[in-house]
Amino acid sequence: MRKSTYRPLSILVVDNASTDNSVCNLKKLLPADNLIELSVNGGYPYGNNVGIEHAFCRGAQYVLITNNDIIVDRDCIKYLYQAISHDKTIGIIGPKVLYYSRPDTINYAGIKGCIGRARYKRIGLNETDNGQYEGLVDTLYQDGCALLLSKSCYEKIGGFDEWLWTSGEDLDLCARAILAGFRVCCQQKAKVWHKISATLGDYHSKPHHTYYMERNKYIVHRRYGGSWLNRLLVILILLSCMPRILAHIALRVKTSKLKNLYMLLAATLVGITTKKKRPSDVFAPIKAVKRKSTFANAQVT
Repeated sequence: MRKSTYRPLSILVVDNASTDNSVCNLKKLLPADNLIELSVNGGYPYGNNVGIEHAFCRGAQYVLITNNDIIVDRDCIKYLYQAISHDKTIGIIGPKVLYYSRPDTINYAGIKGCIGRARYKRIGLNETDNGQYEGLVDTLYQDGCALLLSKSCYEKIGGFDEWLWTSGEDLDLCARAILAGFRVCCQQKAKVWHKISATLGDYHSKPHHTYYMERNKYIVHRRYGGSWLNRLLVILILLSCMPRILAHIALRVKTSKLKNLYMLLAATLVGITTKKKRPSDVFAPIKAVKRKSTFANAQVT
């Protein structure tokens, strides 16, 4: 971030109640005003919303939300800002994402698809980056590892949905932005390198991640799946993936197989039956933190 060619730039770090020595190390690198220490881990949306709200209250017009496992190209923020500041219809914009372990290989350069059919195609997935994707394109949603949000969009739609805790919050945020009339774009000239789930680990390897990933995909698709008939169809489409997920847990997950299987089944039940706006915490391994906030209460449809 500090090597970025864009100025002025203020770096704000939110520590989501980490239990190692992260805070001690961060205090050596950042001014006190640029480090927010949370006493409770309220989930990924919660930590982001605290930081976003703080940044906008300090006068920022745009906030770049990043994961803790990405490397940002020095020109990335410059390209993102140039695009979003010249087109006020853009509410959310993000960069092209490459693998940290394979620096020339694309993970994400935008997404095409349909929420109502649970169909998604990542532009450029696993292609070598030879400059073939260098434009500004509309995308169904922006990869949440690096996402630039305008204040005007945030004030209209709210922040990340803290009830989701983790997983699916980027799709939910972008869906609300599009419904509110904003464009969601990928600026393919801008680049980051992502270590891909460095915090959460392999998909379905941790019971709490299995729970939230599975529960939330049903909730988010029910929210934006259209008519009741379309929502029923998308639930059936998601359920059709169950055998593959069960096989993955049984054959590839090395620890906590039974707990992961239990969380998978519990999450599916809750995801299909719970309220769309405020999902139930029943069976949840970690309870959502409820707080009052001007911006953080997402305007969920």
